[in-house]
Amino acid sequence: MILLRFIQQTVSGRDLTVFSLDDHPDSYASGLLDDLTKAAADLDFHLNHVTFSIGQVDIPMDTGRHPVVICAPSHESTWLIEQLRSRRLPSPIYSFGSNRNYLRHSAVGTTLVCDIKYDDYNPIVQQYLQEILGKDDAGEEVSLSSVLAMHVISQAVAALEQSHMQTIAESRAALSKILSVAEFQGPFGLVAFSKNREMIGHENISLVTVRRRGFTVYFGAPETLKVWGLHARLKWQARLWEAIIIVSTIGGAVGLLQLAVQALG
Repeated sequence: MILLRFIQQTVSGRDLTVFSLDDHPDSYASGLLDDLTKAAADLDFHLNHVTFSIGQVDIPMDTGRHPVVICAPSHESTWLIEQLRSRRLPSPIYSFGSNRNYLRHSAVGTTLVCDIKYDDYNPIVQQYLQEILGKDDAGEEVSLSSVLAMHVISQAVAALEQSHMQTIAESRAALSKILSVAEFQGPFGLVAFSKNREMIGHENISLVTVRRRGFTVYFGAPETLKVWGLHARLKWQARLWEAIIIVSTIGGAVGLLQLAVQALG
């Protein structure tokens, strides 16, 4: 999964706190969680899983120590982001989609795995969209997965035609072999497939970070913080957060004790 590879490259450590919407097994959120869990096993990530729903979430004490991934539609995801931000947790936050729900001040800094943006900041994307659509107006939006599929399948079929297969079974076997060993020219660069059938290559076009310039919130290039710098900052801020909680707890207890003494006096 592109998100975990991005986290692997930008954050030290292999622990993630994953919040997923409490929903039925065939839901969008459950599908995201399943994909994330499988990819985490391949990349040696450890997931601390927490379910949530609108109005109800139990945020673990150690959430501030690790990056947070949210598996949920944008409405529920942005609600949870607001809860995390209100607690001033230092963790970087990641989620899915590029719905305009994310264009709010509370979501600034959140990195998103999203489909192709028709107002993307990357000029390569704009050039390609104009070429494939033949006009400036994007019209009906075509998903990134569909665009890549068109490129890959057309090239794979062209290679298959040169194999002169006689039966459907032979054609299927030949196509499977082509997909497993060949590289294909995608819209933004070469792509291929790993041994576990995951697409690899120029996928970073679908990563954006919610940014702010003045009063404007927009989708921009993904954050690429220094590995050691982010890891050290996370550890330091997590310790500070724990200290604040302890001091607040002690302060509250002392305050109650003083009130009790005054009442007895």
